[in-house]
Amino acid sequence: EHHESRAVIVRIFMRHGKIISSSHDYINLREGYDANELYSRALLDFYKDEKPPIIAPILIAETFEDLALIEAHLSRVFEKKANINVPQRGKKKDLIALAQLNAKELLKKESKQKDFKTLLEIQELCELEKTPYRVEVFDNSHMAGVATVGAMIVYDNGKFDKKSYRTYHLQAKDEYAQMKETLSRRVESFAKNPPPDLWILDGGATLLQLALDILESFGVTLDVIAISKEKVDAKAHRAKGKAKDIIYTKENVFRLKESDKRLQWIQNLRDEAHRLAITFHKKTKLKLDQESKLLSLHGISAAKVQKLLNHFGTFEELKKLTVEEISEVLSQKDAKTIKNFYK
Repeated sequence: EHHESRAVIVRIFMRHGKIISSSHDYINLREGYDANELYSRALLDFYKDEKPPIIAPILIAETFEDLALIEAHLSRVFEKKANINVPQRGKKKDLIALAQLNAKELLKKESKQKDFKTLLEIQELCELEKTPYRVEVFDNSHMAGVATVGAMIVYDNGKFDKKSYRTYHLQAKDEYAQMKETLSRRVESFAKNPPPDLWILDGGATLLQLALDILESFGVTLDVIAISKEKVDAKAHRAKGKAKDIIYTKENVFRLKESDKRLQWIQNLRDEAHRLAITFHKKTKLKLDQESKLLSLHGISAAKVQKLLNHFGTFEELKKLTVEEISEVLSQKDAKTIKNFYK
């Protein structure tokens, strides 16, 4: 069993049809998963003694390129025919399934232990009140002020809790006001959906202070940190390979090495929030373009559509409005045209 950078080899030993023992080893995958290399290495390492007490039939989960070569090598070294098989059915197949299940659980357990260790290290580094088991991460996205959205992802006990993800249509135009709108809307929902252990913002010291001020104004105590690209000449320096992430806390600023597990953990959460924000922005922009084209056929220009959205937020809100409400922004004639369009 394996994931991106780690594999585990599980061995189950049988005698007279009964399991007598088992063992396992972890292997780092520096260049991805290669079944041929992994199985060859596992078999050669295990049977490296000159004369094992017995060389029984060997069952494996999948075939690999050098199977025949390894089989011939073991037969030659131990002067006895070695059999390496991939069972397809029956009790032997069930035995492989058991080994795979054990391997999966071992990887999961190791991953959780590493994750927990990282959480404790982040708590210590950032001087957090709580261990960040549940974390909410925020990011905003727009294109030249169009289709402005906010996104919140949730990390809970070692995995992303996608059912708790939230997206927001925003009216604010600048980054500061957008984050203020997003965070304020989240705080207002604390009564129904309690706060997490930690907030992470995609931004710098200014947005961090904004979040702390918002929480204080609502009487909420909650740890907040922020992460942003370093800035050169007042601009985020995003040239490939040169952009470094900086972590901001209430008291400190940290520039950790790229290999630092604490930085990588925060980056992973930030990247997931960024992915959600971008995806929702693209979806919103596509819908905006489609609606704008339809309205333009009825004489409502793109500029007028944008003016409406700036004032009312979304097309969903626009559809609920009366002619009088729409005419607060556009002419009575345009308001009637739009109302008739959405009937």
